[in-house]
Amino acid sequence: MNKYALEEQQILNEIIDQIFSSNIAETKIIAEEIYSVKRLVSLEQFLPNICGFYALYNTYFEINHNITLFWKFYFELIKQLNQMFEGDFENFDELQRYHLDYILNNKIIQQLQVYQDFGNKRPKEVIPFFYGCDIIQNSTEELSIISDSFNRLRQQQISNLTLICGITIHYLIIDLRWEQTKLNIYLIDSQNDNLNKLFNKQIVMDKNLSLEKRRRRRYKIDLRNLIMILQRLLIGQDIIDIYLEYAINNVRDSFDEFAQRKQLKEWIIEEYPLPVLKHMIFNVAKQFNKQLKQMSWILEYENQELSELKNQLMTFI
Repeated sequence: MNKYALEEQQILNEIIDQIFSSNIAETKIIAEEIYSVKRLVSLEQFLPNICGFYALYNTYFEINHNITLFWKFYFELIKQLNQMFEGDFENFDELQRYHLDYILNNKIIQQLQVYQDFGNKRPKEVIPFFYGCDIIQNSTEELSIISDSFNRLRQQQISNLTLICGITIHYLIIDLRWEQTKLNIYLIDSQNDNLNKLFNKQIVMDKNLSLEKRRRRRYKIDLRNLIMILQRLLIGQDIIDIYLEYAINNVRDSFDEFAQRKQLKEWIIEEYPLPVLKHMIFNVAKQFNKQLKQMSWILEYENQELSELKNQLMTFI
């Protein structure tokens, strides 16, 4: 075995060890103590599926509760989007990520007449942030932009950073603002849920619930985790490290759940088959972990360690 394969085997050993180790709790406690979350009541959403438009409205019209103004904004924006994406919005359809990218990258809202007349002209930085099922879902390029924005916010080079967050089944915005030498986190959600209800730490997934209730619980759990990630970014942690930690912890937590039910065979075959493990461990690590920048032969390396892991797990079945 050449030295590159030996180095990669050692790295893989370290990553597999992380799967079965406890996550970093200390920094999470520090972040919670420094940055708390406040809720701003916004124009409330009653029509389903258009939460993305409420998030955009709250971003650019500063929590304006004028329902007539919202619909004026909505139909002007729909007209613009239908010119670019013909047929996408025939009946109050959902805002997709590619719609949001197009809107932000081309400053579409700033071109609307309703924004010219009523929008908030205070300079602000707006970026999308996607999170669901325990994983940050932005691309590597977007992660770099997010990291840069948080660094500049921490250093007070910008005073306001607005995140339009797509979380599991819902869009909302999180506004980060320097106000009188203090950085405040504001949650602005068109559903106007109570913070205690949203961040109830007793919420757990229950597979016996209906699909809609499971989705609502998943959303609340993911929102809670996203807030924690943002708090950690604000104390200077690297988003790439956080990304990898959550990806690895997701695999580890899944393993623990199946192990408690003595269903490790199902975990290996169905939940995380070896090709999936290879993707989670090798590809994620190759792309994101700063310590693995020298891994040039990883995709050609014979996956001996994962085979050994499978054999070890099989002994428990």
